[in-house]
Amino acid sequence: MTTAVSTRGGRLRLLKQRILAGVVLFGMWVLLSGKLEVFHLGVGVLSVWGALWMHAHMPQLELVDHPLLRPFRCITYLIWLLWQMVLSALHVAWVILRRENSGLDPRLIAFKSPQPSLVQSVLFGNSITLTPGTLTLDLQDNRYLVHALTDETASDVLSGNMAKRVAYLSGPVDEEPMVEAVSTEDWEVKM
Repeated sequence: MTTAVSTRGGRLRLLKQRILAGVVLFGMWVLLSGKLEVFHLGVGVLSVWGALWMHAHMPQLELVDHPLLRPFRCITYLIWLLWQMVLSALHVAWVILRRENSGLDPRLIAFKSPQPSLVQSVLFGNSITLTPGTLTLDLQDNRYLVHALTDETASDVLSGNMAKRVAYLSGPVDEEPMVEAVSTEDWEVKM
């Protein structure tokens, strides 16, 4: 009997969360679109419904191996990442605007960098992509394939500084993630 009540209570709570998410998403749609015509409101309703439907049908992440990220560390990491983005943007702009010997040396680099959780692996890959001059092309089993625009942007990624900072977001790590170069020759592309 208590199982049915707790299941019913869980479903009610889930329904309330989805309704609240729908209202917030629709409010953001109206606020950002600035249009109150029937067509635009209808597109907004369909978009919100589609997003909520996809969210409901996505597989849930197992939180067992996903340690919680610490808020203060996330804020300091975000500030550091924004600073790295500015520095990298200035570097890429300088390289492109120089007339003689442009310094552009595009290359693919592949490396392995184990992170404590899947969330941190994805965050690391996204952080690389947010930094101008680098783009994460693929992530498979803690192996990253990255396009780097210059030698300096490639060495920045391979230095392991960003990987250590991302790993540190959930607390002290047993062993720091090392960035170990791997061959791009045997990279398996999944389509």
